[in-house]
Amino acid sequence: MRSTTVKSNSKKIHQLKLIEGNFTAPEAGKFLFALLSSKINYHSLEIFSAKERASHSDTKHNEKRIEELKAAEESLKKIIASAELRNQKLSVNSIIEIKLLDD
Repeated sequence: MRSTTVKSNSKKIHQLKLIEGNFTAPEAGKFLFALLSSKINYHSLEIFSAKERASHSDTKHNEKRIEELKAAEESLKKIIASAELRNQKLSVNSIIEIKLLDD
């Protein structure tokens, strides 16, 4: 995994290249669905933990993220199906940007 640091507005932005390559539709689907599933599970656990600590916890952010991630899954299903139908490969690239905040 490649890591770079960029300065923007006098703050450092760290960039980590997470995914880079060309993949068959089944290959891309396998790891992209796993990534989305992991994110959905994370937010589901956060909701569960919040409700265990206090029954009236605010879980709106987590619930919204789950909805967004499920919508992304549906979009991904269509993309994968289309690529498989046409026997096309997919180019997948993902960079994560991390900024240290001064709160």
